[in-house]
Amino acid sequence: MRSASPTRPTCPLSTPLTSAKKDFTAAVSVTGLSLRVVADITKVDLEPYAYDVWHDRAVFHFLTSPSDRLAYVRQVTRAVKPRGNVIVSTFGPEGPTKCSGLEVVRYDAESLHQEFGVHFRLLDSCKEMHRTPFGTVQQFLYCLCRIE
Repeated sequence: MRSASPTRPTCPLSTPLTSAKKDFTAAVSVTGLSLRVVADITKVDLEPYAYDVWHDRAVFHFLTSPSDRLAYVRQVTRAVKPRGNVIVSTFGPEGPTKCSGLEVVRYDAESLHQEFGVHFRLLDSCKEMHRTPFGTVQQFLYCLCRIE
């Protein structure tokens, strides 16, 4: 928990990160107790063990390079507290091969868990057929892990 000003209640830190192809310099805006950051998730300097929960909604599948995926997993391992939860949403095995003109990697629960390794205990997974605002249907995979 972060300390709050006398006029604000104390609440957990929330840092929405927006993935970007370029490595932008940190803070874009501060809203309440949330800090919005636009950065390359494989390179941004995150505070160690600052987060109880990491929720990735459709970022990991854009990391097509093994070195980028390894850097991402290192970021999660460093930023999330021990016994913290990690929720990752990616394209499932029947999902698209491209999104917004970019190549993606598709996963099933086992292959996604293998990317994260033995320090992440897979607690649950499910697939969903997601309808986009454009009317297309894309298979998503959701995995919940705990850092051991």
